Amino acid sequence: MRHSDSYGLSAAQGGPAGENLYKSSNKATAKRAVDAWYSEVHECGSFPGCNKNNRGVTGHFTALVWKGVTHLACTRSARATGLVACRYGNGPGSRKTGNTPNMGGNYRTHVMGKSKSYA
Repeated sequence: MRHSDSYGLSAAQGGPAGENLYKSSNKATAKRAVDAWYSEVHECGSFPGCNKNNRGVTGHFTALVWKGVTHLACTRSARATGLVACRYGNGPGSRKTGNTPNMGGNYRTHVMGKSKSYA
């Protein structure tokens, strides 16, 4: 499993985008993938949507909740075990800007506080 060059996509290819990958030896479902990515909320420290006093790997969580995203595309392998992949960006014709997930210097503007629960 390896990330693509999703930030290097041309405007004609759908534009630059963040990319999350999830692989499981159990059934790879969208809910399991999103739960795993969202669990990084416990590691992301001082950003508005995060728990305080933690610093860790958070790129999956921040891409998932990035305010500037207007387009989302996901796919899942058909096998019993497998992969879920999602891309977050601004669609065809877009270019790399602060609205592109995980662009440095833009976290405080694009990672907002929690407003709803799954329930």
